[in-house]
Amino acid sequence: VEEEEGGVALDAVGATATNEEAEEAAAVTPATTTTTTTTPMSKQRLRRRHHRGNLKSIPKKSHPTSPKPTQRRHTIKLKQALKRVAHGAKKKATMGLDAYKQIMLDRMGKSKYNQMFQQATISPAKDLTLLLDENAKLLDDRIEQLEATRRKTKQDEVLEKAEQERQARESASKLLRPLTPDETQIVKNAIYGIGPKAEVLASQDADSVQRDSMHRLQPGHWLNDEIINYFLKNCLAKRDEKLCAKQSGRKRSHFFNSFFVQTMFDEKNSNYDLRGRYNYKNVRRWSKKVPGKDIFNLKYIFCPINLDNMHWTSACVFMEQKKIQYYDSMGGTDWGKLKGLLQYLKDEWKAKKGGEMDVSEWELVGCQESTPRQLNGFDCGVFTCMFADFVTKDCEPVFQQEHITQCRQRIALSIMK
Repeated sequence: VEEEEGGVALDAVGATATNEEAEEAAAVTPATTTTTTTTPMSKQRLRRRHHRGNLKSIPKKSHPTSPKPTQRRHTIKLKQALKRVAHGAKKKATMGLDAYKQIMLDRMGKSKYNQMFQQATISPAKDLTLLLDENAKLLDDRIEQLEATRRKTKQDEVLEKAEQERQARESASKLLRPLTPDETQIVKNAIYGIGPKAEVLASQDADSVQRDSMHRLQPGHWLNDEIINYFLKNCLAKRDEKLCAKQSGRKRSHFFNSFFVQTMFDEKNSNYDLRGRYNYKNVRRWSKKVPGKDIFNLKYIFCPINLDNMHWTSACVFMEQKKIQYYDSMGGTDWGKLKGLLQYLKDEWKAKKGGEMDVSEWELVGCQESTPRQLNGFDCGVFTCMFADFVTKDCEPVFQQEHITQCRQRIALSIMK
């Protein structure tokens, strides 16, 4: 009990003693006694003696002049408390910047000190509230600048889109312009003329169009692959060549025929398990016929798609914009075909350029709501031809079902010319 109370008292002294109290405490001398006392032997020492074989428990006498254990511990605790008080007083002392500089100057020497610190200045710290206010103002200004930039960018985007739509309407009006009397007569003779069905009315290299196919351009008839492939490969491809000659820096476009996607997916394979599966080996040589023999240096790659001899759709690869978009006058999207075309680009890159093509920036786009829709069951081929006509001339398809008869005449006139 005495040890615990003494410890509490000394801790209180160490925590609250001042310098004056420390001086008074230093004058206190612990009392001594000359009486002979005996100290009870601890249990640990008794065990040690029993362990050594000494069974006698003779208590050891304390020295006649030594103080009592309680007094000795009190003296030690008091000295420790005084040391803590003195150490605390030293810690509270602070050194000013000027004094610190002077000490460094004395120890380092004037030459070395000036060499190290002649350009170093220590400015007083700003008030925290003022600093926060300045930072907040800078942040507000930055946010305002970003908002102004965003608003301007948004306005620019809206104006640019409006301008593109205006140009698209102008281009569409030119594409769908009324025919002259001479042009009307040419179209009439081509799609209504009498003669052998196998008579060739137009030819270019290995491609040709017979009279029977031209009759399919009459309203209400379903177009066949002969009309669609000739219009894309010859009419639109030649227009694209002239367009690139006029516009310096414009890249060429390529128009695959309807057999490209069909062959890519092995749709004529006699093995039913392999039919419809992507097979790059079937089309690895097709890129040799593209302008420049490098599909990665093109602007557009247009691919007509025939679905089970029932419906015409198409997909366009926008090489510069890194997207592949599906066009269907019925509003559908064949995602398998889009993924197959992207895989074709990857395989082409690996075969022609080596390594893996980075497709992280590429986007697959399904048929959009704005894509023109057919209102019957036989105009899908005409829509496919006009999708290629508008898109590869940088125009949004803005025609509708009401323009399809005029579009049929335009296709016929392009083939005959």
